[in-house]
Order: sequence, then structure tokens, then C-alpha cells
Amino acid sequence: MCGIVGVAGNLNQPEKKMFRDMLLFDVVRGQDSTGVLKVPMAMNQEPDIAKDIGSPLELWEFGQFNDMFDFRGVAKGMPKVLLGHNRAATIGAVTVDNAHPFNFGSVYGVHNGSLLNTQRLQGNHDVDSKCVYDTISQLGIDECWKNLNGAAALVWWDKENNTLNMVRNNQRPLYTAWNKGKSALFWASEPWMIRIAAMRNNVELESKNNVTVAPEAVPLDTFISYKVYATKVEKEEDRKLVNFQTAFPTNVGTTAHGYSGQVGIRSPKKDVDKEAKINFKWAEGLPKAGKEDRGRHALIRFCARLYNGGRNSSSEDSFNYYVVASADGQGERVEIYPETIKEYEKWESIKNAAGPNAEVKVRLKARPRYSVDKNGLRTLYISSKYIELVHVKKKKGVVTKVVDNTTNLDDEILFGGEEKSFRGYGGEMVTEEDLQRQIRGAGGTCLGCDDVLTVEDHKEIEWFRQDTMLCSHCSNDPYIANYING
Repeated sequence: MCGIVGVAGNLNQPEKKMFRDMLLFDVVRGQDSTGVLKVPMAMNQEPDIAKDIGSPLELWEFGQFNDMFDFRGVAKGMPKVLLGHNRAATIGAVTVDNAHPFNFGSVYGVHNGSLLNTQRLQGNHDVDSKCVYDTISQLGIDECWKNLNGAAALVWWDKENNTLNMVRNNQRPLYTAWNKGKSALFWASEPWMIRIAAMRNNVELESKNNVTVAPEAVPLDTFISYKVYATKVEKEEDRKLVNFQTAFPTNVGTTAHGYSGQVGIRSPKKDVDKEAKINFKWAEGLPKAGKEDRGRHALIRFCARLYNGGRNSSSEDSFNYYVVASADGQGERVEIYPETIKEYEKWESIKNAAGPNAEVKVRLKARPRYSVDKNGLRTLYISSKYIELVHVKKKKGVVTKVVDNTTNLDDEILFGGEEKSFRGYGGEMVTEEDLQRQIRGAGGTCLGCDDVLTVEDHKEIEWFRQDTMLCSHCSNDPYIANYING
């Protein structure tokens, strides 16, 4: 999670102070590094970039950017655009070079989000955001957006066109607001940042019928471009873009809990025969483990269907279905290969219904195959035909019944007939009042995208800690899960 803030247009001291305050507020979304783009009023002058590791205070407290900020952190001179970014690093080391904004050609931009892969974007960069702006610079936003696989809110300045531009998808927030008279535009990843910064600096926001207009969310997959002048900002373009999901029939998430691989993931076709045999070559070239590995227990961690991503994938149309586990007490990875899609869905249903904090234990009924990596760590491989469920262990007790028909695998079976009807922290079934209390204790919003979560979302909420919850979409983002688990 990162944060974006900015102001553009007729920027006097109150608006520049407002930007300073929003940049400080934005630390709640990222503390690894801070960067600011300052676009001067004169079109013949180059934009200035200030960025450093750490909080916004690093940009003005030690005097290294005295030409851009005064000792209070207020931008000097007469800028017409101030664009800020606070980074929470996901891909790429925490360095000054990897801090936003990035400059490619005439494009200067920031990115909030993480990509599942950058295979369809330009450049071979160690930070996914660099690939985004390298692509915009070379091919334009239309080509970039339809090939962008992951979460994104983008704001950038194009010096060639003298435009401020923004776009976001449904995985990242971005809000805009105007001042009274619409001579200045403000934007931020969270709407309260605009409201509070305006109030602190006596900047009057746009109102209608004597009621202040609340910051509005940027429409999804909509490219918005503004012309910025000394005394005003005018919308120049507002059009829908083709996104990655439309351009390529792909799901950019996984049902996995905590999966951190960087792969493309695609849903199976609707007409796939779920009884047909799958995963034919998973054991190819692997030796059998010793007899002592027969009968071992393993704890299921997650299930995943990977598009063209597993052992011995034979074509672009192949899928690899895994149930990933760890050997009980040994720390070894165990990959369980279902023989049919129906079999895969059974184990996926068991794991998902149990929740992320339950102990789902299975037994290996046959000798698995194995491989050893360069560090000497073994990975075991076995067909789901040769595993059996030992138990699903929860706070309320142990369930030992295996249900073959996964459509009947409901809460009553897995949760021991618990009458309470809302799934709360730890997968425990609780009352509506208890769940409301738990949600309030976790801040009431998804940590990844800031969407408000309510009791109606109880089946979709993923709890990582008592004070940390994610919506179903963000819990399926491997980078968010990896960041939280880390």
C-alpha cells in the first residue's frame, strides 16, 4: 500500500501548505520513502523532483532540497503542480532511486499498487512502477492500461502536452476535490486527507447549495486529463480505457491464503469437465521418497490454480492445480496434486471454509516424490488420491467428517453445528454484535484498499490479525498477503 497526494492550478500559500499537510498525513499509507514532483509555472522550465528514504521530513529538515522547500516544508516559488508519493515498498529495494516519482521521457509519475507481473509492459526494471511509466512514455496510456496486470492508481505529469493525468482500477483508491471557484484541484488516496488539510489551512472547498462537496472517487478505468494554467485547471479528456481483465480473460488473484508467487492466474473455462484427469506430468523426473515419509502428516496452507505456472506445464492452455501444505513439524513444503478439478475444488472448499487460522491436517497414505533445492530443503509431491483428511482443528473443537459432495460443505458441518451465524476473527462463528465489535477493533476498513467492511461481508473478510482485515479481493493479491505475512 502506498499513498498519492497533490494539488494543481492557482497555488498560493494556503494551497501549498495544504499539500505539505497532505504529504505528512499520507505517511499512514507508506513510510519507506517520500517523493515530490514540482512543476514550475513557466513551460520552458524543467520539473523538479525531490525524493529520499523515509518520511516527508527528510525532504526539508536537513536542507538537501532548499531550492524546493522552506524550513516548514512549504514549496518555494510559483509551482502549478505539486505531486507527492509515500511508498510502502513491495517490489524492489528501499532506495532513493526506487522512490517515486519516476521520469521517462516527458512523463513524470507515481503509482499506488502492486503488479502480479510486468511481462506485457516495457522495460526490465527492478520496480514494477518503473515498467508502468516506461510503457506510458513509449506506447501511451491505452496500451499500458490494457497490459497492466495488477493493482494501480496512477497520477502523472506529461510535460510535452502540459497535462495532469490520472486513472485507477478497482484495487486502489483515488479521490479528487476542487476549491471554491475551481481554480485549484486537489487529489489524495484517502478523502479525509483533502478535507482536513483544507480545513487546517482555511482553503474553502467547492460547495453546492451551501453544502461542501465531498471528495469524489475517480471513476474506475477512466483516463482523466487536465490542462493546468496559472489561474485555473480545465478537464481536457475523460474516457474509458480497456483494462487487463477485458483485454485478456484473466483473474489477477488467487484463492490462496498467503501465496507469494509471481504468476499469471486464469480461471478454467466454464465447459471444462471437472471429472476429467488433470496434472498428468507432475511426477515426471522425480524420485520416490523413503518409506519413512509414508504416513506423515501435513498442514494445508492454501490451494491455487496456476495458469501455465507449475511443474512440466506443456502448453499455454495448461493449468496446474495445487494444494500446498507444510510437513507437520518439519517445515518442508508439500505439493498435493489433485487428479481432477472436482478433487481440487473439494480441498479448496475445506480450506476456505475453515479460514486462515484453522489447522487443516492431512495424512500421506503413500510414499511421496521429492526434490531438493540448493539449500538442501526438500519439497514433497503427492497425488490427492493418496492423502486423507485427519482433522480441521478450530477453537470450538475438531471436525473429522469428510464430505465428498463439496456443495454440502457448509458452515454447520465445519463449525460443529455452531448456532452463531457470522464468521469472525480466527474463523470462529460469532453473533452480529460480536462481529461488529471485532470489525471496529480492526479499523472498519480493508487494509489493502481501504474499502469499508461490514457484518454483511463476514464470509469475504480475511483476518490476518485481530487488528488487520482484508476484503476478499485484497486477500487474493499475493503481494499484499506477502507484505502482511512478512
